[in-house]
Amino acid sequence: MATAITDYGYLQTVWDDLYAFIGNPYGVAGLMGNFYKESWVVPWCKQGDNPPSAVSQNYTTRVDNGSVNEYDFVHSGSGYGLAQWTSSGRKQGLYDLYKTGYSSIGDVHLQTAFVIEELSNSFASVLTELQNATDIYTPTAYVLHNYEMPYDQSITAEQERADCASQIYNICYNSTNNYVSVIGGSGSGYYNQGDTVTITAYPTSYQFKEWVIISGNATLTNPTASTTTFIKTDQNITVKATYVGQPVPPPVTTKRGMPVWMMVRPIC
Repeated sequence: MATAITDYGYLQTVWDDLYAFIGNPYGVAGLMGNFYKESWVVPWCKQGDNPPSAVSQNYTTRVDNGSVNEYDFVHSGSGYGLAQWTSSGRKQGLYDLYKTGYSSIGDVHLQTAFVIEELSNSFASVLTELQNATDIYTPTAYVLHNYEMPYDQSITAEQERADCASQIYNICYNSTNNYVSVIGGSGSGYYNQGDTVTITAYPTSYQFKEWVIISGNATLTNPTASTTTFIKTDQNITVKATYVGQPVPPPVTTKRGMPVWMMVRPIC
């Protein structure tokens, strides 16, 4: 029996960003099923950190503050991010986009924008497959063999990634304003309007500061308590645990059209 996936708080945001561009739910699910097997759909995931933890968070902070310089990040030979980009060429592209004004190399919108840039340029055939998909398995396998290209490209790998893709499809596409995503804590899941949602921040080496609503509307009972509650409204909601010494992300606004922050750069 397949193992149920865990939402680390980024599923709906990544889905919304990619669906606004690709426009095909089967294709988006296939792409994200691969991301889950690579990084748990966590944009700051560092290869070997299973599942993503303070190890990845600390590495990301070191890249952001320059302790890990550009050359060392690009040429480390280890994977990073949603797609676990590993080659120096692709990691250089990610780093170049990061330096255009994003606050962190682990920013989720930076990474979805980079995925879109790659699909629009170097991986145009993958984009065509995603946009024209009529089932979940076919685009999942195509991404495995033509975009991710890991060591294990077996039938078993295809099946595992397609199973993740199917679960993500049900969470992100079949859930109409019923989903809560909790970044940095527990409580993610489906809720009905009016339900009481309890969220708890995961313990880290940082001191908990407060909860921040990233998208949707909700009134937290106590935003500065590591465990708090809110009443589910009629929207999908994403809430993030923040810590002393870590930056607070800006609110997320997505539309059915391409988000205004997501401009694809031409590759010269």
